[in-house]
Amino acid sequence: MKLGIFADYNGWHSQDLLRAATDRHELVFLDIQTLSGELRSESSSIRCSGHLLNDFDAVFARTIPAGTLEQIVFRMDALAELAKCGVAVVNSARAIEASVDKYLSLCLIQRAGVAVPRTAVCQTSNIAMNFLESMGGQAILKPVFGSEGRGLMMLDNPDLAARAFHLLEHSGQTIYLQEFVDHGNRDIRIFVAGQEMIAMQRTNPADWRTNAVRGAQTAPHQLTRLEREIAASCCGAVGAVIAGVDLAYDSGGKPHVLEVNSGPGWKRISETLSIDIAALVLNAIQTQIAKPIC
Repeated sequence: MKLGIFADYNGWHSQDLLRAATDRHELVFLDIQTLSGELRSESSSIRCSGHLLNDFDAVFARTIPAGTLEQIVFRMDALAELAKCGVAVVNSARAIEASVDKYLSLCLIQRAGVAVPRTAVCQTSNIAMNFLESMGGQAILKPVFGSEGRGLMMLDNPDLAARAFHLLEHSGQTIYLQEFVDHGNRDIRIFVAGQEMIAMQRTNPADWRTNAVRGAQTAPHQLTRLEREIAASCCGAVGAVIAGVDLAYDSGGKPHVLEVNSGPGWKRISETLSIDIAALVLNAIQTQIAKPIC
């Protein structure tokens, strides 16, 4: 398999993929800033880092760095066009767009019949205060776009909440509120690679945020049939082949999906489970090559 990867060659995940690939696959690391597309009367070509991506078997969008609205839209358009040219793109542009936007992903997941925390998104501080009051005066403020627990804030003081809402409103940002799921500072990260699913439990005695980068302790987790079904429904809803699904149980034992990440890291979970996740990722991508483009 000739595989193009949007990632830094020197990064940990890139080196892990190179290790797992051995001599079975040719990996080419790409700088998305150099992505370009060209249309001629009878052809469409996508190039990046001096390579014609149409000649690749597959492309793995490991990371999509920040950019302007125009840059992000073009990158997604180019990935979608590349898929139409017959190259397997993992994850697809549709899946990336759906999962990077927390509100959109939860809309899709909820429509698939999966329970999600009560969530409200608005643009003005007055409406946000009404939502906060209706949630009992306590909610989590999240960025619509973000990961690894960055930018999360527990709001339980109306004065501080009003200040935060005014700041977001006047800076032209949306206000994303999510009802707090009392999960005992514990959740489950399910890593999905095609048909393979593995999981770890994350516990943070000192913080309700359970991200590993925030000091959470991890342990292997044996997935139940229900948890597998939930993860499969989430990936199907957003169209993701590679994904991280964050699942938490409330104090009554009901599972809630907090979010789905289309670019999950696997360093901590591979250490926790002693599983070659990079090999699972490569196998999942290779499986997509023979599938028809939807």
